[in-house]
Order: sequence, then structure tokens, then C-alpha cells
Amino acid sequence: MAIYSVLSSSAYYSKQREESIQDPAFAERIPLRAMRRMSRIVKLGLFSCLETIDQAQISEPGIIVSGTGFGCIDQTYQFLSKLYTSDKEDLLPPAPFMQSTHNTVSGAIALYLKNHAYNNVITHDSLAFELALEDAIFALEDEDEQYALLFAIDELTPELKQLKSELDKKFSLPNSLGEGCFSFILAKGESNNALAEICYNKIYACSFIEEKENLKTLIQKYNIDTIIQNNTAIKQEDVSDLGVNVIKVSEECHFFPSSGGYGLTKALELFKQQQGVCNVIIYHKSFGNLSSIIVVRKGRNI
Repeated sequence: MAIYSVLSSSAYYSKQREESIQDPAFAERIPLRAMRRMSRIVKLGLFSCLETIDQAQISEPGIIVSGTGFGCIDQTYQFLSKLYTSDKEDLLPPAPFMQSTHNTVSGAIALYLKNHAYNNVITHDSLAFELALEDAIFALEDEDEQYALLFAIDELTPELKQLKSELDKKFSLPNSLGEGCFSFILAKGESNNALAEICYNKIYACSFIEEKENLKTLIQKYNIDTIIQNNTAIKQEDVSDLGVNVIKVSEECHFFPSSGGYGLTKALELFKQQQGVCNVIIYHKSFGNLSSIIVVRKGRNI
């Protein structure tokens, strides 16, 4: 696999279980006039992506790829609630309908940037970020573009909290809910401005025994010193016997379908703050038999 540089990042996520994030000062980057009809999740996604673009010191990314599971679920709930409770003769407000789709945020970003290049949204119940990363890499290979904006976003609503509470009574789900937005600028090849370099990225559909063998092989090949483990599966798998430091992050960002973006955020944080951490595996065990393994090494700009 070729090398892809991470030039910048932005992260907003729940620090406490089932707690919404504190919104940034949207007006610092988004004109008030433009915010008038934006929902909260659209403002959060646009703000985070603009912050990432500014940090990378590029005019705009050519490629936009996002990962989400819930999409704009608050607007979806508003629209469906009004549809259910209104009389047949009532006219429904159009805004919740228009902003209820999964591609609302990426579309709003493209409109704001006047970007007409590749724009795609990946939806998955737990590996939304990792699949979006895979798509962004494919796009960088196929499209005539140097940079890609990769972001993952999901919101937490009172309705989701209530649903989680009801499900816990029957299934005892392992992770508490959260919300967040993670944004990154990716570039082809190695770069002196890189915060990190992605060396390997693959989605697996195999048994845990096979996954551990794959992890052992990658640890030797890339001289791995740390594994960042994000486990959103019902069964909590253990990789502490592989001979490297293991950091479990499931309860640092809590669960939402695109919380895999926290793994890359955590890797960048370790590169900046801890000496000796240079090569990291981000291992995400998902529902069913799916898992993701990403190998990231420390960039030249840290």
C-alpha cells in the first residue's frame, strides 16, 4: 500500500458518557447569514472541516469523503414526527426534510467551498470512519487531486438516549453513547508537513484468532510499539498478550457509528505527547465479524 500523509486534524467529541459536546464558537468561521438555516450537526461539521483546511494551509481539498451512521438523525426525527402527528391537509416545513439525509453535511461543505469534485458519504453501523478512509484512499488514487478532506460525524439526541436505555434492559450493550466530529486532510505520498503517515488500512471479516495472527504479522513488519484498541463489539476481545502497549479508548470517546475517527485522533495525540511512540496500530473490533486495522507512523512535522 502507498503512503498517505495526515496534514491536519480537528476533533470534537463527548468527554462524558451520554453527554453532548460543547459547541465551538461557530461564528468565528461561519458567517451568521450562512448559519441561519443550518442545523447543529451541519454547523459542527462545517466548522470542524474549515478548521482542518486552515491548519493544512491549503485553499480547499479536491475530494470530500465523510463517514456517518446516524446521519442527521435529529432532523430526521423532527420531520417524521411532524409527518406522523400532522393532519393530512397540513403543509410540512421543508427544512427538516431537506436536512434529514445522510449526505446533508458533506453537501453543505461542498456548497460552502464551491467544490465540484468527488464527494461521497459512507454509512455503516460502527466502521463508518474506517470505510470512509478506505474510500478517500481509493479516490486519491483514481482522481486527479492531491488532497482529500476526510471527516466522520454523528450526533446524540434525547431519542437515541431513550432508545439505548430500552435496549440495555434486554441486551446490556457494552458501550455508552456519545457524539463527535473528526476531520482530517489527507495527501498522497510522504510529506515534510505530515503529522502522521498511514501505511496500512484494511477491513477484515474473519475470526478473532485470524485477526490476532494478522496483528502479530503487522507488529513485526512495521515495528509497532502501541496498539490503540476501540472495541464496539458486544464481546470485548483482548489483545494485551501481543507484547506491545495496548491503550483501550472505547470509554474515552464513547460509542457512535463513526467513533473510529477517535483512534486516529488518539494516535496523533500520542505522537505529540509521548516520546517513544512512533508506530501505532489502530484496531477496531466491530459488530459481527468485522474489524479494521490501520497502521500509522509518526510524521515529520511532530
